[in-house]
Amino acid sequence: MSRSALLSSLTRYMSTTDVPHTVRRPLEGVKVVELAGLAPAPFCGLILADFGATVTLVEKPSQDDSAFELEQRLTKGKKRITIDLKSAEGIKRIRDLCSQSDVLLDPFRPGVLEKLGLDPVELIKCNKGLIVARITGYGQTGQLSQTPSHDINYVSMSGLLPTISGRSKRCTPYWPPANLLADFAGGALTAAFGILAALYRRTWNGGEGGIVDVSMTEGVAYLGTFITMYKDIAYLWQDKYAAFSGNCPIYRTYETSDGKYLAVGALEGKFRKEFFKALQLEDKLGELITEPQKLIDELETIFKTKTRDEWTRIFKDVESCVTPVLEMDEVGVVEHFCQRKSFELHDNKWIPQPAPRIYTVDEFNYIFQMAAHCTRRIVSQLLVIATRSVSGSTASEASSTVNFGATKTKRLPLEGIKVVELSGIPAIPTGVAVVPFCGLILADFGADVTVIKKAEGELLEYRLTRGKTLNVLNMQDSKDVKKVRSLCLESDVLLDPYRPGVIERAGLDPLQLLKDNEKLIVARITGFGQTGELSQRFGRELNYVSMSGLMPTFAGHSPARFPYWTPANLLAGFAGGSLMAAFGIVAALMQRSFNGGKGAIIDVSMVEGLAYLGSFQTIYKDIDNVWNKPYSWFSGDCPVYRCYETADGKFMAVAALERKFHSTLLKTLGLNAKVSDIWTKPEEVTKEMEAIFKSKTRREWAKIFRGVDACVTPAVDLQEVGRVRHHQQREAFKMEKNKFIPQPAPRIYTREEYEAILNDIDSKI
Repeated sequence: MSRSALLSSLTRYMSTTDVPHTVRRPLEGVKVVELAGLAPAPFCGLILADFGATVTLVEKPSQDDSAFELEQRLTKGKKRITIDLKSAEGIKRIRDLCSQSDVLLDPFRPGVLEKLGLDPVELIKCNKGLIVARITGYGQTGQLSQTPSHDINYVSMSGLLPTISGRSKRCTPYWPPANLLADFAGGALTAAFGILAALYRRTWNGGEGGIVDVSMTEGVAYLGTFITMYKDIAYLWQDKYAAFSGNCPIYRTYETSDGKYLAVGALEGKFRKEFFKALQLEDKLGELITEPQKLIDELETIFKTKTRDEWTRIFKDVESCVTPVLEMDEVGVVEHFCQRKSFELHDNKWIPQPAPRIYTVDEFNYIFQMAAHCTRRIVSQLLVIATRSVSGSTASEASSTVNFGATKTKRLPLEGIKVVELSGIPAIPTGVAVVPFCGLILADFGADVTVIKKAEGELLEYRLTRGKTLNVLNMQDSKDVKKVRSLCLESDVLLDPYRPGVIERAGLDPLQLLKDNEKLIVARITGFGQTGELSQRFGRELNYVSMSGLMPTFAGHSPARFPYWTPANLLAGFAGGSLMAAFGIVAALMQRSFNGGKGAIIDVSMVEGLAYLGSFQTIYKDIDNVWNKPYSWFSGDCPVYRCYETADGKFMAVAALERKFHSTLLKTLGLNAKVSDIWTKPEEVTKEMEAIFKSKTRREWAKIFRGVDACVTPAVDLQEVGRVRHHQQREAFKMEKNKFIPQPAPRIYTREEYEAILNDIDSKI
């Protein structure tokens, strides 16, 4: 079908589809006040609105035109009002709004609300159920709490930035994927999860609200727990051609004859075998070990003999984890996404829809029973109907088990919730990583998690066990399956890491489980979702990112960053998968509290989760000074938004985008260039800055920029992140087995706990 015909039929079908809303969306009835700010808070507000909350966006009466242009688009489903926060009347209106609301989104640096006359402690005294979510770069306490920064700085301070490039020289200087990791995963999504956890806690703590302390740096670090715990495994990270090195012949992207790209993620033996067979290169398998660079050269030559779409057709039915790298303007016409209604066309942009999807039993049953009796074409239409009838949800985190400087809450938000986590797939993405990290999030916030683990045969040692009970059972043994069923009948949540149909064949059909235990929530985490033509397709992080439309935004215009590369499994796996699933689970728990105690089935597609996380990129992709020309903000070449190598071979992260920051940056560096030269002579400015930064060590530059508002931070690695004074003050990392393990994020405080922390700040610092 041609593009125009597909668009025509899709538009016609969407306009005639009537989706019955059988239950309230998870957050209906929740009132949110969002104070206008930068990208993380607006996207958090968008997530809450997408899942049913009533969000009132409070905008300033006037602001800088360019800032307004960048912020006015994340307003879908929000009520917009204008209030002057510098007037007494305006502050009174905000206080009145907060007295009648459930959530306040605070996008400002610590202390700003207090100076405005909106002290969160006082607001909660007036409305004990209010939850104040404070989203900042470094948290409410610690020596960096007042330091201005941007996404690249937060990632640089999390310890994860060096892991993004692996050992590939073409990936240096380090470069994070636009502002996906800290702003939207570690910030907005983490905040949304924390808010839901705090709302859920309100259902059993007498209706008391609290403060959610969201540090984007800690949020990113927490997402990277798997990387921290497995960083010592040589074939994953340390070897020159390791899986996540950027050099691995079977885990990277390859350019095709039309200048486009394919993503190859054939890590496991069965996928490697099919991959080489499809290319008629069975005799080259041994070169993976003996001559990896020679193999890369050969594969680069082969892939350049055909176009991307020709290779896509060749690999369509080959289970080898090979997918096309899509652009944002292509994702909406992919048949799988049309079938699942993953994107909607607005203003000539394919806008990702909320994720994950939460179905009632009746909705899920209807979709699959009807599909079984229909032709493929009608199945596609039914799957479009299959809808986000209860909008999907996103993940974010809640309180933690470490001492944050106040008396610990007697109960964590999810205490009393019983979770069964199926594990044991001998593969990296779901069985060992994505689902276990989702289980870890739930356990960290109080849930009782039981892992059903295989006795042997796993590719990696199971390390994400903190706070969990391990139960070794054989899912192929009928007696053990019966034991798992018994556990499910006594539990609240089941985490399913398998492809669609697997647990059904094992005797754990979710529909039957829900008939026997109507309160059960089954979270099914896969790469492409439970429906659509790709639902049975194997894939890896690289494939899921490639199909989201976001991968080309990672490289910008810098030729040094081709072929495309994705940061290990942080984005699709842990943000779009684990955290999205955790958010969806707490949303379903909220929904259960008012729908008669009925559970749900959560359809988590890592592709859709990541695409939703990239809503900002999609909505703002047309702005030239952000994306679409060399030396723009997220191009990879921008002189004031990139990393610079220092004299000792380490790096400093520079994010001085605003005029006041890059003026201070040039002055501190002793650079004679004019501020206008940054945009009119970017190449010259870049060369000068490269030379200057190489004149001193990272430690020397860190001392020079300490206390200077220029958005400049050192790029620390995982071996040193726990020694950063700010992180020590906040107890953000804990030493375990010679590794600095990130602690749960965000932090959820009662009003009393938060007051105690504020009273203790002087002594801690």
